[in-house]
Amino acid sequence: MKRFFQPVPKDGSPAKKRPAAAAAASASDSDSLGGDAPAAAACAVGEGDSPPAPREEEPRRFVTWNANSLLLRMKSDWPAFCQFVSRVDPDVICVQEVRMPAAGSKGAPKNPGQLKDDTSSSRDEKQVVLRALSSPPFKDYRVWWSLSDSKYAGTAMIIKKKFEPKKVSFNLDRTSSKHEPDGRVIIAEFESFLLLNTYAPNNGWKEEENSFQRRRKWDKRMLEFVQQVDKPLIWCGDLNVSHEEIDVSHPDFFSSAKLNGYIPPNKEGVRMGILEQRVKMTSGIQLSQEKPLNTLRDQACSTSREEHTSASASKWGWSHFNQFNIGKGWEYANFSYKNINACEGIRFCPLYQCHNIIVDCGQPGFTLSERRRFGNILSQGKLVDAYRYLHKEKDMDCGFSWSGHPIGKYRGKRMRIDYFLVSEKLKDQIVSCDIHGRGIELEGFYGSDHCPVSLELSEEVEAPKPKSSN
Repeated sequence: MKRFFQPVPKDGSPAKKRPAAAAAASASDSDSLGGDAPAAAACAVGEGDSPPAPREEEPRRFVTWNANSLLLRMKSDWPAFCQFVSRVDPDVICVQEVRMPAAGSKGAPKNPGQLKDDTSSSRDEKQVVLRALSSPPFKDYRVWWSLSDSKYAGTAMIIKKKFEPKKVSFNLDRTSSKHEPDGRVIIAEFESFLLLNTYAPNNGWKEEENSFQRRRKWDKRMLEFVQQVDKPLIWCGDLNVSHEEIDVSHPDFFSSAKLNGYIPPNKEGVRMGILEQRVKMTSGIQLSQEKPLNTLRDQACSTSREEHTSASASKWGWSHFNQFNIGKGWEYANFSYKNINACEGIRFCPLYQCHNIIVDCGQPGFTLSERRRFGNILSQGKLVDAYRYLHKEKDMDCGFSWSGHPIGKYRGKRMRIDYFLVSEKLKDQIVSCDIHGRGIELEGFYGSDHCPVSLELSEEVEAPKPKSSN
């Protein structure tokens, strides 16, 4: 049977020296499949060829997209996505949830930088990828992979060949040669900035499944990373958190969501005493079903924020009530606050004698603890949410990057969990940051439950000036 594509060596290097024309064709396939080191791109030019055209120093246009299985998208939605890429013309495409297994036979160590090809089915799947990445517009790009051992998670970074990163790494510890578990990180270092592509772990629903702890550890490591970066940072990906109420279509729905009635144990909250259907805060404020909202607000704000006791939740930064609703046996007292480092949605259950402020309750990605930690990462890392920097108002049509299934209870329920975060030094260079999907019918999602998000910077990022020796 005639072979339409050159087989790609597992180490990404050409097997033998060939005539220039054949070598160039082989290099195109190899570049499309990528590898662990940017030096592999050098095989695009053989010995004796003319030197390549000067490379542009810095990418300026970026796209991030959770593909929800890149292989499935290539099989069913690729022509439409190719049209999108041709129209937007990004210099870099960051993909999350590629769901393609890493190279390596069963029981053997895996190579998360290469696609699996040791079985008949995996070779067929690899050929699908080759075809997709060898056709316009992707023939002008090169891809780096960070893959899981199975069809789970994983990321890819697809960069135009005319841009060559100084270094590509796959771990939040940039000194490590190992990939993050599940292939959740790719970092491309350019002359004057770092580009970070991440697929954050989902917070999950249950403390007993250790997903809460996993997400806390991830957030802790991300905080350490953004505090230690030595260049301006562009961080994109599926970050699996909606920062503020404006970032979800139905805040009450998401903040009160539960899985089969499960209520997680409180690990980060503040204890509140509940007696029958009245809530007594140690500051002396009485909450009940009969109290009008304005009275509650006035009482809550009668003392300064600093004078509130911990039971009034001021330790999280809450300053006053903004709503009070009764429903389904629960009383909701939500607080507004000066910044999102705080959280909201204290829930009082009159069915219990005593309960907690449940900061891990709600839709994963919209729990109080996740939002508080995310706000702290932005603050400590001096990062700007590029989309929200340009789009101040809530957009119910195209202001969300994730959408629930068009059929079922999540129909019309949407969240913004895919981001471009940039260092404050870069915010004045933001030309545009757009979400490219709209509506509850998933227009512009290309088969995924996430739509692409794009960022454009006005010009190349200026290199940081060296510090004086004085």
